[in-house]
Amino acid sequence: MEIKNSLGFYIKPDAATVVSLVKREQGFDFVDCVKGIPEFEPDKPPQTMGQALIVACMQKQLVLSDPHIALNCGSYNQHNVHSQFADIRKISQTIRFDAEEAIATDASDLAISFNVINSDQTGSDVTVFSASRKVLSDILIDMQNNNFDPAVMEPDIAALARFINHTKIGVDNTPVLYAIIARNHGYLFTLSGKSGFQSRTFVIRNNSQVGELLGREIPLTIASLYGGDEISRIELFDGQQQVDTVKLTERTRLEVRQFELLNSTQTAWAQDCDPVDFAIAYGSALAVVEKSHVDFRQDFSPYQGRRMMFEKTLKVLSVSVTVMLLSLGLFFQMRLYVNNNYVQKLRDNFEAQYSSVMLGKKFTSEEPLNRLKRELTQIRQVKEGQLSASGQASVPVMLANLIQTLNDAGNVSINIETISIGGKNIVLTGDTASRQNTLDLFSAIDKNIALKVSQYAYDLKAGRDNFRVTIIPK
Repeated sequence: MEIKNSLGFYIKPDAATVVSLVKREQGFDFVDCVKGIPEFEPDKPPQTMGQALIVACMQKQLVLSDPHIALNCGSYNQHNVHSQFADIRKISQTIRFDAEEAIATDASDLAISFNVINSDQTGSDVTVFSASRKVLSDILIDMQNNNFDPAVMEPDIAALARFINHTKIGVDNTPVLYAIIARNHGYLFTLSGKSGFQSRTFVIRNNSQVGELLGREIPLTIASLYGGDEISRIELFDGQQQVDTVKLTERTRLEVRQFELLNSTQTAWAQDCDPVDFAIAYGSALAVVEKSHVDFRQDFSPYQGRRMMFEKTLKVLSVSVTVMLLSLGLFFQMRLYVNNNYVQKLRDNFEAQYSSVMLGKKFTSEEPLNRLKRELTQIRQVKEGQLSASGQASVPVMLANLIQTLNDAGNVSINIETISIGGKNIVLTGDTASRQNTLDLFSAIDKNIALKVSQYAYDLKAGRDNFRVTIIPK
């Protein structure tokens, strides 16, 4: 029977919750739940979160393994963007550029993860999660310094959705919006399929106004969801009993049902922990089976721990195979040397007589002359400005061809905003009256004998089809 330990960490700024599970053939067995709170003592360096967690795990005698970490929603931001691609690989390659447009800032200092909500012929609706690389790197280094190497670093909403999906609390065929109220944050999300979810998180600053806050956030959330108009009821968990469900029903015009986040057994397990924190840590531990697709670590420091033993074994095998191949190579090299030596002796004996009798007049080759002609033609084109020194079409020639193409495209209503000229390409931005006009423009560029479209992007805004196209020489 396969037995594998799994640790789930839910890390907040001031504390962390740990849930330990054991995976068996029939599911999971709960092991223990502990809290890690950094201690501060006078005249001593402050304890880090990693130190607090290793102490808590050792006190409970938990089997240590590479944990799955859920990050508090205060440490990341969430944005909804549209990608032009439906393929997950292409989305992952371009999502950073889409995120930069959404957050209107440089994303080089951010760790990006994403969740694909829906895909069709026009592209994909994607939820992008962004967090500071420095903050995540500090957490990762702290964990690694204390014998933890996190396999996953994901948003807490992903772990919470996984927990609900795994326990099947209140789940049926009716589209449901889950509203879970923690002490300082609120979570709104829907589930789709085995691991899909759409979500929204918000901060709770005044506990006495949670009901009013929910009344504002729920309609906004439903309006932003793909398929949100199909939601028929709200499943609410409010551990502090701060929400008036009757008023919330009147305000949202949706049925509101309260449910227990934890069953009786789980409540006994989590007696020393906040129920929402327990559910998030539990859901994070479940990532050992239900792999998280919303993983910050994949973006800035991919997890390598599972490969360590494989790499060590591979190194030993590589050395052994190298020695064996060298031995075989030396053996066959000696055989080849002996054979070549015999052939060379035969050649030396017959070369003079064979050459004088059989070769006759040598053939002349025109290849050197043809090469000189091609080089001369290229030099002339460089002097005339048609080519650069590297042999590619020069930027003035490219620009002249582009202007000629734009003038020829008279039936396309086009506004040019910028023309950026690089060493090897031209980047053109602007807008047209319709998507078809944009495609016609791209086609006209490709038909030019000296130009072709390398990359492009377009987006319909304010009745105009905005585009950005990179042009390179053919």
